Amino acid sequence: MRALRLHRDRRVRQQALSAAASAGQEAAWWAQPERALIAREDDAIVGEFIAELTPLERQVFALVADGRSWRAIATALSMPEMQARKITRACERKRAARKCSTDS
Repeated sequence: MRALRLHRDRRVRQQALSAAASAGQEAAWWAQPERALIAREDDAIVGEFIAELTPLERQVFALVADGRSWRAIATALSMPEMQARKITRACERKRAARKCSTDS
């Protein structure tokens, strides 16, 4: 779930930073070393997880991160609903397996 939130938050963060009124606001956010360190660590975690996915799984994962159901994903990617469901579950299994391996 963390990878999913981080993927979505990275996009939202980029949109917020680009919409900031001045470059000073962006610099102030990154001036806090803890936030910068956490952001780099989160990017590494998400990057490793995304690298494990196939290209189709990446597309599905991006849509799941946007909060879409597997039925909406099937419509968006013009694929059978069962295939979208299968890929969504495969992403979830990979995420769960990664969570278990990082917890220990």
